[in-house]
Amino acid sequence: MKKPTLMIFILSFFSSFSQSRSSKRTFEFFDISDGNGILDSLITGGPIFLVGFLIAYSVWWSKTDKEKRDLTNSQNNWGCFGVILIFIGLFFLLPLIALLEFLFVSIWSIIWGIIIIGAIIIGINSLINKK
Repeated sequence: MKKPTLMIFILSFFSSFSQSRSSKRTFEFFDISDGNGILDSLITGGPIFLVGFLIAYSVWWSKTDKEKRDLTNSQNNWGCFGVILIFIGLFFLLPLIALLEFLFVSIWSIIWGIIIIGAIIIGINSLINKK
């Protein structure tokens, strides 16, 4: 393995630990360490998001271009209301999104750790078995 490739692996590995600095991590910011916040966010934000998606889909996203041109102002207002409900639902789902981000970063760090350890083992093995 060439030195630049190994350096890229090492830098990528350390960049995945970016959340371990002294500031609060995302899931600590939303105080979801016990899991109650996630359930509350699902109960509150899930139905709002779902209703907004159904309204926006039935008014805007299921239509063809010709049908969209024929929409009245009140139908366009309902479609806009659906999109606004989607964003409100996403706001209430932020603790769930923070947990998913924390899980992704943890898994990503483990994967890069395994890659770095494998690269080190291969490098040591190639040095030992050099003829």
